[in-house]
Amino acid sequence: MKLFYSLFIFLLLVGNVFSQGWEWLNPRPTGNNLNDVLFINNYGWIAGEAGTIYHSSDSGLTWNEIGIDTFLNFNTVFFVDSMMGWVAGESGAVFHTEDAGTTWVSQNSGENVELHQAYFYDSLLGYMSGDAARIIKTTDGGSSWTRKLQGNFNLYTLWHINSQVGWAAGWNGAMVKTTDGWEDWNYLTSGLHNQIRSLFFTDASHGWYCTEDQYFARTGDGGSTWHIDSAINQYISLSSVFFTSQDSGWMAGSYYGGSVVMATASGGVSWNTTIDYYLHDPRDLFFWDNLTGLMVGEYGSIYRTTDAAITWDSISSYNPMNSNSITDIFFTDSLTGWLTNWGVYKTTDGGSTWDLCLDPWDDGYYSLHFTDSLHGCAVGVPGFPDGFRAIQVTTDGGNNWTNTISWPDFYSVYFTDFNHGWAAGNQIVKSTDGGFNWSVQYDNSQVLFRSIFFVDSLVGWAVGYNNIMVYTTDGGANWIEKFNGGPLNFQKVTFADEDNGWIVGEQGVVLSTTDGGDNWLLYPIGYNVDFYDVAFADIDNGWIVGDEGLVLHTTDGGATWIRQYSRTRNILYAVCFINPAKGWIAGEGTSILTTGDGGGSGIEEPGEITLPGLSADKSWCYPNPFNREVTISFNLSRLVTLEMEIYNINGQKIINFPGREFSQGIHQLTWNGRNQSGQVVPAGIYFYRLLNNSDQNVIAAGRIIKLQAVR
Repeated sequence: MKLFYSLFIFLLLVGNVFSQGWEWLNPRPTGNNLNDVLFINNYGWIAGEAGTIYHSSDSGLTWNEIGIDTFLNFNTVFFVDSMMGWVAGESGAVFHTEDAGTTWVSQNSGENVELHQAYFYDSLLGYMSGDAARIIKTTDGGSSWTRKLQGNFNLYTLWHINSQVGWAAGWNGAMVKTTDGWEDWNYLTSGLHNQIRSLFFTDASHGWYCTEDQYFARTGDGGSTWHIDSAINQYISLSSVFFTSQDSGWMAGSYYGGSVVMATASGGVSWNTTIDYYLHDPRDLFFWDNLTGLMVGEYGSIYRTTDAAITWDSISSYNPMNSNSITDIFFTDSLTGWLTNWGVYKTTDGGSTWDLCLDPWDDGYYSLHFTDSLHGCAVGVPGFPDGFRAIQVTTDGGNNWTNTISWPDFYSVYFTDFNHGWAAGNQIVKSTDGGFNWSVQYDNSQVLFRSIFFVDSLVGWAVGYNNIMVYTTDGGANWIEKFNGGPLNFQKVTFADEDNGWIVGEQGVVLSTTDGGDNWLLYPIGYNVDFYDVAFADIDNGWIVGDEGLVLHTTDGGATWIRQYSRTRNILYAVCFINPAKGWIAGEGTSILTTGDGGGSGIEEPGEITLPGLSADKSWCYPNPFNREVTISFNLSRLVTLEMEIYNINGQKIINFPGREFSQGIHQLTWNGRNQSGQVVPAGIYFYRLLNNSDQNVIAAGRIIKLQAVR
């Protein structure tokens, strides 16, 4: 069987948690986006991203987690009674429970497309809609599924009034109807070419839909004709519609980062619209009667109303903050910590509650560092009210702050002791008096640093956009460019000790050094996502965080990295550990999670594939990044005829090395950074592939970074 090497596809892996792992601190009970809610009397369920499933037995007042340890996103949940239900979503995933969610069993839908909506008539008969116009049907409770419809459009919503009569709608206003359980169907004219996100019918005649922009419609003849209307503002995006009778109904959606709820008592002829900027974007609605309802949505938001959606009470718990993203988090012990979220917030209970201790200005504060529970510094982008405030220092744990520098922008700060510290951004500046006075050490308008770290009072490193990497061995009096020029943005640099350092950045870039930075190697981490932070608690234990909720953990100094079940797909911008066990991660949606066991033992990943002819050592490159020449080394377990291809970031082959016979053992091929015509290629990301000539199997592959030569 051929193995195909994909340059651009990021595979999400399903796994199991083996220990306590990561737990939510903010929001609670979860910070994941919630996509669907359903109730049967007092019993309710919510499904969302990263395997999120919650259950309530008291009409939504309290919720208990019954989720599945998977990174897959769930879009839909459906129960036929208090015990038997299904969830479905990404990559055709379907899970089934017969004990109210205590245990879940994976079912094979036969599809690899995203499934959006489920409907079950009873414990045996059910339907689901999805991408590529999928309608699938089961008559045995999901043990087997039959595809009934497919096409070139996505069906986001499905609604049935009984076992036979149903509708589905979605992309570009597409709408289909069945009266015989999808054995046959008819295309309907919705009257719009917008994305229909939600459908609702109270009987065979009366129905409504809403689109992801401001449009909605109603029908009185089963969907043959539709009366189209629009919301009060063109920037309103609608996501859900729900009716308790032919007259009483609601729609929900978003508007400029807030929520929109529309209510009607006339069957949709007229609507009252409420906009609330303090509520997160809703994804789905459910109402028991004309007064009591529940709304779920973005970043774990759960709201409940008892007055017909005039007011909403938050069931989920939030620490109020200034923006959706936490950019940095730092703890000095298990209880005392600070974070940046435009402003600076402080906790004294391990992160359960946070209080604003430094008001935000303009774009706000991005990074902070404390040498103990009293002395700290925060840096950011200066604002204009009451003067510029780019760097602030505190000597009392954040109760009071002093503005010490006004310009320019700073994105990282690091102190080696109470007095000596450096900040980096558009400049690198140094303080020798605890941050009250600063001197410029590096000033280049073409450079933007994102991170600075000092091993001791003399040796330090700074990295940033366009592959910039500089270092100093004299406390910053002189900075030397190691690399400069390239397509990548380095986000964070750290050292576990004076020899072992790490740099992470965009597109899965991880660089490591074991000789104090004399040489940096591109580490084959295996994930093509953006990384934002890396932290080591000691020489052995380290963590990397980034897009898609990715948390990677090493216990052997970076020789191997294992993905942990982070419980989220939100972007993670920051990680902090005070010892190998206790740590925090934070990021998008004001997400904060904590662990007391190093984040758990990881998730089950597929076993390592042994490629034909390749030993366990596989292949490696040096130097990587490189300026003028790179050597690709590989270790073969048997005699093989190989050829090598090199591609650019766009997947275009730029050079081919003809096939040669290689014996068992370690071999090397050298690339001089030129294409097939002998021209020097520009700085950027390149990929190499070693192929077996006999069957064209890819037996090794990797990424190379070519830098602009430093003159």
